[in-house]
Amino acid sequence: MRIAPLLIGIILILVTIVGLIGYSGSDDVEVPVVPCPTNPLEPDKCYVGMTKADLSVPTQFSILSIEISIEWSQSESTWLGVIPSSDATECPPDGQGLTSCEADELNFITGGTESVGEDGLEWKVEPGKYRLATGSVSSDANSVAGNIVSYEYDARLNFLVASVTILFGTGMLFVGIEF
Repeated sequence: MRIAPLLIGIILILVTIVGLIGYSGSDDVEVPVVPCPTNPLEPDKCYVGMTKADLSVPTQFSILSIEISIEWSQSESTWLGVIPSSDATECPPDGQGLTSCEADELNFITGGTESVGEDGLEWKVEPGKYRLATGSVSSDANSVAGNIVSYEYDARLNFLVASVTILFGTGMLFVGIEF
């Protein structure tokens, strides 16, 4: 019996099992509601709010399968969306996060104006840089009471990567056992 390959095989299989179980969590955050119309002098304009910083997902995360579920308290009159951070070049947010762009000028990855009235949105995260954008579709949105955004995330080892590590770990076990 060879100890080193046996231990490597056991460790790989255990790490893969833990990776498949994954990690999950949840949190709530209050975001301000962007009223529509944003400016009473422009009653046909509904500008959007955007996070000021990028959410960067490194390329190394491609070995993971990450899903995020998002819900918000004022979903009947407000929307939420995930956009590529490159949209901030054309529509940079000011110090308070308000842009001079409307929703139709953004490239939504998920969510957007269609998410009004929905129970929430699902986002399968891929490597890249993102921002969150939000807005309202009517003056019914309550800008005094914040919009409570609740999110749950689940990160697991990608099935393809898990398959390869299980096969390699099993091979190492056979080498360590020496038939």
